[in-house]
Amino acid sequence: MLTRADALDLFAYDAWANRQMSELLERAHPADARIASVWAHIGATLELWHARQAGADYAKIAVWPQWDRSEASQRALEADARWNASASEWSETDLARVVRFTNTRGRPCADRLDDIVRHVANHGTHHRAQIAMRLREIGIEPLDLDYIVFCRKERVAR
Repeated sequence: MLTRADALDLFAYDAWANRQMSELLERAHPADARIASVWAHIGATLELWHARQAGADYAKIAVWPQWDRSEASQRALEADARWNASASEWSETDLARVVRFTNTRGRPCADRLDDIVRHVANHGTHHRAQIAMRLREIGIEPLDLDYIVFCRKERVAR
């Protein structure tokens, strides 16, 4: 069972990695449609999953929106803040609750919140790695956004 402290740690990592990626994309300005698409997808799915778990209207949230780099960064960072604020209020009972929703393929789903938290963090890691691979392909050195790097850099500061 995931604890609130675990959830907050995962969201702190995800927000840190998204900030690092946002800053790199702002500095490097890669003109690459795949990077833009995946970066927008990261922000959109953060919004989508947060709306689902909060019981908010998520039906109109596009999974692959056509946002530019700046909007994708802004929305990802804002969604990270919402996740952190929500997780700050959760109890162990909240993390065990089942979130019911209809997925993007129209299928009903029911997932425990603690599993959703793990998914959200892993989803971001997966797609940031895709961006990193593409950056390397176009000659831009990606950042090391591994969880252990976050721990070494950020835990010292905490």
